[in-house]
Amino acid sequence: MTKTQRVAFIGLSHYHATDWVAAVAAHPHAELVGVWDRDAVLRARFAAGAGTTAWDSREALLADADVVAIASVTSDHRDDAVAAAEAGCHLLLEKPPTADLASFAAVRQAVEASGVVFAQNLPKRLDPASLAVRRLVAAGELGPIASVRIRHGHSQAWDDGFRSSWFTDPVAAGAGALLDEGIHTLDFCRWLLGEPDAITAHVSSATGLAVEDTAVITVQYRRGPVVSITTSWSMAGASGSIEVHGRDATVDLGGVDMASRGLSGESLLRRVVRRSADAAAAREWEDLGIVPVFSSGGFHGLGITDLLDALADGRDPAAGLDDAEAALRLVEAAYESARTGRTTWLS
Repeated sequence: MTKTQRVAFIGLSHYHATDWVAAVAAHPHAELVGVWDRDAVLRARFAAGAGTTAWDSREALLADADVVAIASVTSDHRDDAVAAAEAGCHLLLEKPPTADLASFAAVRQAVEASGVVFAQNLPKRLDPASLAVRRLVAAGELGPIASVRIRHGHSQAWDDGFRSSWFTDPVAAGAGALLDEGIHTLDFCRWLLGEPDAITAHVSSATGLAVEDTAVITVQYRRGPVVSITTSWSMAGASGSIEVHGRDATVDLGGVDMASRGLSGESLLRRVVRRSADAAAAREWEDLGIVPVFSSGGFHGLGITDLLDALADGRDPAAGLDDAEAALRLVEAAYESARTGRTTWLS
């Protein structure tokens, strides 16, 4: 008989925690036993909305839980994750894992010492549309890949509520859009194509924030494609989110970020086959018939669902310790490039 996991939320500052409530409620092998946050007002309000208990003590809640989902401000991730692991709780950690690799080393040490299951919340890996793109590339259906374009963002840098939130605080958040949103794109790049060889990046803050609101990144593979990434908090709208260009075909995916959601049309995952320059037949997009969960709903609950499924099935979650550390290493490489004005070589 599959065990019912007692789930606790530690840290409630990230709005994704709201989506986790519905995901836990819908899971056949989980129950939400309570929430805790350093802010007593926030934890009481959140608990009331979630129909659960607000705990005054983090340690007491950890002692009563099997699984912990952490959505605190980034500067508290290390402390909360280490506490959860030392309490023997499996854990889901909101992205970014920590603000830097040095902080993440403490998380890794605690997780490995305790033997708990660690899941990094990188839900792009779990969206059926993303999985379909990865299958096409892995199966060679696009031919050798020449270039990839990834664009991921939203427009909240223009909103007063976001501008005054912890997301734009260099201490609480650790950094800006490159760390917050860019980690999605860099992890997707590595997940799709493998370990890159070099990264070149530029950042800016045209919106006047204390952290960067936009990053443009080039990811290089010595024996493969060049990847162009733009991630930003200042995109009012966009069409496609991901393009993968191969010798035989191109695949285009929209509706998988806030800027393109609702603006990409009905065909959210489509492919066009390359024809030679003298071919008479007209080119047409082929609708691959997959609507991203990001557009249909429930995307931000995929991470906690995957961890609970992994525990029930005895498998690894979609993104674990190595993936979290690797994604953070790519982010740090991008910041190094932006700071020095030079390409950061990884191999």
